[in-house]
Amino acid sequence: MRDREIIAAVLAAAPLVFLAACGASALERASASYRRDHDCASLEAIAKDVKGTPTARVEALLGPPEYEPTPGQHYYSSNRSDCSLVLDYRHADQLTDTVQDVEVGAIGE
Repeated sequence: MRDREIIAAVLAAAPLVFLAACGASALERASASYRRDHDCASLEAIAKDVKGTPTARVEALLGPPEYEPTPGQHYYSSNRSDCSLVLDYRHADQLTDTVQDVEVGAIGE
């Protein structure tokens, strides 16, 4: 009976593992598309999954930020002037090592 319990637990967890793998795969595909085409659709897809991601992982996916107006605020532009990704690593005015806030849109200066 113990073997059946183990098998049931593994089968119950399998969909969660599959979904996690698909999410990582989608992020990888979007980052590859962004590095190749600098397209807005890729930035929008990345924005959905990047909150909480460490700086090193973001830079592995997107490369270094194109612009950093203040420490902890990283900008990535697209091939459209009205579509940029802004990643903010600040929380309560303190710099962190993970993305705290994400915005996609035109950069207003």
